[in-house]
Formats: sequence, C-alpha cells, structure tokens
Amino acid sequence: MSSPGILSNEECRSIIQACLKTDDFNNVTAEVKPLGGTPAGFMSDHFKIRLRVDFPDNTVQEFKFFAKTIPRNNPLHVAYVEASCAYFKETYFYSKVLTGLRRYRVKDEGAESEEGSFKNHRWAPQCFLTRPDIVVLQDLSVYNFNVCSNRELMDFKHCEVVLREIANFHAATVILEEKQALISNKHCKINEIYPIVFDESIISSLSDDDSKGWFKAGVRSVLPLVDLLPKYKDNHEVRDLIRNKISEACERLEILVGTSKKYRNVVCHGDLWANNILLQYNEEGEPQEARFVDFQLVRYTPPAHDVMCFLHLTTDRAFRDVHSDKLLSVYYGAFSTELHRNGLDPETLLSWAEFKESCIYLRELAVITALLYFQMTLMKGEIIASIISDPEAFDRFMLVDRSVEMCAGFQTDQVYRDRLNEAMEELIDVYILNRK
Repeated sequence: MSSPGILSNEECRSIIQACLKTDDFNNVTAEVKPLGGTPAGFMSDHFKIRLRVDFPDNTVQEFKFFAKTIPRNNPLHVAYVEASCAYFKETYFYSKVLTGLRRYRVKDEGAESEEGSFKNHRWAPQCFLTRPDIVVLQDLSVYNFNVCSNRELMDFKHCEVVLREIANFHAATVILEEKQALISNKHCKINEIYPIVFDESIISSLSDDDSKGWFKAGVRSVLPLVDLLPKYKDNHEVRDLIRNKISEACERLEILVGTSKKYRNVVCHGDLWANNILLQYNEEGEPQEARFVDFQLVRYTPPAHDVMCFLHLTTDRAFRDVHSDKLLSVYYGAFSTELHRNGLDPETLLSWAEFKESCIYLRELAVITALLYFQMTLMKGEIIASIISDPEAFDRFMLVDRSVEMCAGFQTDQVYRDRLNEAMEELIDVYILNRK
C-alpha cells in the first residue's frame, strides 16, 4: 500500500467499512497523492485518496476520497495550526456536532435512494475518518462539485444557491435545540451540548499563544495601506484621522465575533470565503447545489454572521447595494421553509425582523472580516506558495507583519487592489468617518 505516513492499512479498511456499511470485502489497496496546484488554504495539506477494494466474488471497485492533514513541511506552520485549535474544531465538528445537527431533521425526500442519501448529507461532505491530524471526506468532485474561484465575484444566482444552503445548515441548530428541549423538558443550547468546540481561538487576544498573531498582524498591516488609498491619499488631515482610528475600528471584531446575548445563535461555519464553498452545476451551466468545507472556525453566533460575511467576501459593494435585501429574503425564505418542514414556527424562533436587525448590526463584522481576509486570500497563489515554503517568511507574514506583500499587491495586482481598497473604504466611510 502506498500511503506515505498518512493512513494505515487498518484505517483504509475502516474508511471502506464506513462507506459501504459492511465488512464483507477482502483486500484494500491505497493510492495517496498530494492535491496539485497552488495552496487551496492556509491551515492544511490536501490529498486525493483512491482505495481499491477486492470483494469475495472476485469483483474490484475503486472509491475516491479527499483528505486534509495538518501541514507537514513547516514546523512554524504546524505550531500556528495547533495554536489555532483548527484541527480539533474540525474533527470534533465532523465526529460530534454534525451528527447532532442531523439527528432530528426530517429526512430529505428520496433519502433512501443513492442520490437521496447523498443529498441527506447536505451542507458538508460525508466524513469517514477523523484523527487529531487528519480528516478523510467524501470526494465531492465525484459528484461534479467544484471549488469557487476566490478572485472572481459571485452573481445573484450563485449567491442565491449558497444562501439557501447556509439557511438549511443554520436551521439544523434550531431544529436540534427545539426538539431536544421538548424531549428533555428544559432549555437547550448546542454550545452547552458540545461546550468546547465553539471557543474563539483565532480572533481573541486574550489567549497568549500564536493563534492571536494572525489577527494582530492583520490589523497592524493595514496602516501602511492608508497612504495608498486613492480616495484619501491627498487629504492629509483625513488620512491622519484614519490612521489614528483604523486599528481601533478593526479590533471591534473581537466584540462582534462572539456568541450574542441579544440575538438567537446557531452553529455558524465562520469561514465562508470562496475556497470553502463547492458548487454543482446543471446541464445549462447554472449552479444548483452548494456544499461547505473547512469547518475549522465553527462558532455559535447569530445566522447573520455567516450571511453577511459570505456576501462581503464574495461580492462587491455595488452588487450588495442593489441585491442585499432580496438575497436576505432568499435566505430567510429557505430558513423558514426548513423549520416549517420540521414542524417549527420560524417567526417565534427567529423572526424576520430580528434577522434583519442582526444583519445590520453584524455588517460591521463582515466589513472587518473582508479587510483582514482579503490581505491573504486574494493574493496570487504563487506568492502564497512561496511564503508557505519559507519558514521565516511564513512566521513574519502570518504572525508579525504582512504589509510589504500587501503594498506590493496593491500597486501591481488590480483584483487585489480593487477589492482591498473597497473593503477599506467601506470600513472608513461607515465605521470611522461617519460612525454614529
């Protein structure tokens, strides 16, 4: 078996047993290959796995899987990922939380068929194995799902499909909490059922470890960009005001990112940028299904957290000005439908008015998130690959200061400049210069 230190023979058999729900097979041989191309994310190494299974009737069948492991080549990268608790969160999500979220849902129509069974694993790919350092998942490319391009904006149809699936995902928390409360005859919150997985480990500066460095480096690295902003670079008085206020504005993310005491909370993905969204298209080339991957930053927060961050990370401000109201209606309509399908009343559990109000409140979180994410996610792949491959550069870029690369990208890469500039302008215009 060729699986360079990733899977044992016993684990390969366990994966097939979980996939087939039987142990009636003979030998399993494996082929494990790194996923080629530029890095798809910052927290993992990715692999394609083919398992060849011999059955007692002398037939042979091949199964495809996708695996994520802790980065293996850069000790500083490993230390950062471990400090962030990313792998603990994801393995715990797949092994515990996801099972709970699916427990009480009414099954999707046709769930007994092969296709229906696949659809009943909506939101996320099926998971077949977890270890503290690895997750083995259903390979969604087999079903013609493809990762979205992080440097291209989504149109209305793409947003519509994604938001409906976000709504179904969020509704599962409400279904679990309400039905569990009926069974136990007491109030139920999912962060009390699974109390350790929802602690904030990336944004908070209260923990004294490397995980906080990403956030602090992002805030620090914004300052040199102020001098490059076309709208403000010639207005020295305003520019000085922005420099004095922008760090304080960004640091409000620590307040906004937590579990709300005012609005209803659900399990949120917490990281819905384009590379964590896979889409399936119909014969006409239109998106029809969405799935989410990389549950390494799951949080217990208002649904507006995922909704607003998704829109700010995948569309531009002009698009949102025109379409936001309708897209929020799309989300809430799907959310309501899923609750009604499961015998619950959405207006009493999360009303349309409360949802809209929370979206207005958490727009600020989305604006700051976009500004911090775009610093890295919109950089060209070859630049990120060179940083990841150099331990010293990685340490500086992730945990200390990334302004050199950001300023270079701002001056030479139009996609990077346009979207980072827009994110900064929105933060400055709405939450610094005109804050009420």
